Amino acid sequence: GDKPEERWPEAREWLDAHGYDDTIAYVRAVSIRILEETGLLPHLNPGVMTWTDFQRLKPVAPSMGMMLETTATRLWSEP
Repeated sequence: GDKPEERWPEAREWLDAHGYDDTIAYVRAVSIRILEETGLLPHLNPGVMTWTDFQRLKPVAPSMGMMLETTATRLWSEP
C-alpha cells in the first residue's frame, strides 16, 4: 500500500532500522542497486506519490506506473 510506514509501526521500525526515511527512500536505494549491479532499468509502481517523490525516483527509474484500477470503488465494494 501507499506509505506503509504511516499505517503500520512494523514498517516504520524496519525502515528506521535499515536507515531509510520512508518507503520511497528504500525504493530509490533498491533501484540504484539494481542499476549498478545488473545494468537493468527498473520499472517502479510504488503507488500514489507526490511530485517530490517522482522527482526523487526519476533519475533511477526511467519507467514508472500506477494501477488506477486499484482506486475504483467497484473493485472492493459489494454489489
